Amino acid sequence: MNKYSIILLIMSFMIAGNVTARDYDGFLLWPDKQVLAFPVTGVVDQVLVQAGQKVKKGSKLAHLDKQPFSIRIKQVKARLSRIKPLLFDSQRDFDQAQELFERTVLSEVELRKIESVLKGLKADHDSAQAELALANWQYARAQLEAPVDGRITDVLMHAGDIVSDENMSRLMIVMVVDNLMQAAFMVNADAAGMYHIGQDARIEVASERYPAIVKSIVSAEHQQYQVRLEFQLPDSHSYVAGQKARVIF
Repeated sequence: MNKYSIILLIMSFMIAGNVTARDYDGFLLWPDKQVLAFPVTGVVDQVLVQAGQKVKKGSKLAHLDKQPFSIRIKQVKARLSRIKPLLFDSQRDFDQAQELFERTVLSEVELRKIESVLKGLKADHDSAQAELALANWQYARAQLEAPVDGRITDVLMHAGDIVSDENMSRLMIVMVVDNLMQAAFMVNADAAGMYHIGQDARIEVASERYPAIVKSIVSAEHQQYQVRLEFQLPDSHSYVAGQKARVIF
C-alpha cells in the first residue's frame, strides 16, 4: 500500500467518525438539590452563609435562638429532680405495704391506694423523661448543618425571621453537591431512542471537556424528550446552572 492509499484510508476513517459523532447544544443544571429547613419553631438568630458560598460537610449554616430550648430542658430536668425522690419513697412504701399485706396486717384496699400513688408517680416520671428527650431533640434541630460538601445556591431566611408551623417549609437554605453538575438537551422521540441510561458522552463548557454519563431520559412538552447527563468537575473549575454547554456523543 503506497502513501496515497494510506492517506485516503485515514481520511475515510475521519469522515466516518464525523458522520457517527453527534453533538447538541444544551445547558447546565444542578443535580439533586438539598433543601434544608428547621423542623422546629423559633426565631432565626444567625444565618452564617450566603448564596454562592462553598461549605464543608458539618459546617454550621444557621441557627435559631436557643435560649427558649435551653429553658425548656432546665424546666423538665427540674421536674424530674422533684419526681425521682418521691418515686423512690413511694416504691419503698409499696414494698413495705405489700409485705404487710402478705402478713394480713394491711388490707387490700390500703395496699391498692399505695400502689395507685406509685403508678401515678411512675407515669409522671415516664412523661417527664419523654419530654426531656423531645426537648433535647428540639435543641439539636435548632441548628442547620451542611449534610455534604457543597455550594449554597439560595438563602431564603434572615436573622429575626420567625419560624412557625405555617412558614417553616418556606424559610430554607438550598445547597447542591460540590463539583457535581448535570447538562441537559432536548431531542425528539426518534433521537431519544438512540440513547440509554449509563451511556458515555462528553460535556464541553467554556472550551473544557469532561467525561459524562446519561442519567435520565424524560418526556417533556410537544413530543420532546430531555436527556440529562452528569459529570464531575475538578476543584479548580466552577460553573453555574443555566450556563451553556455542548453535549458530544
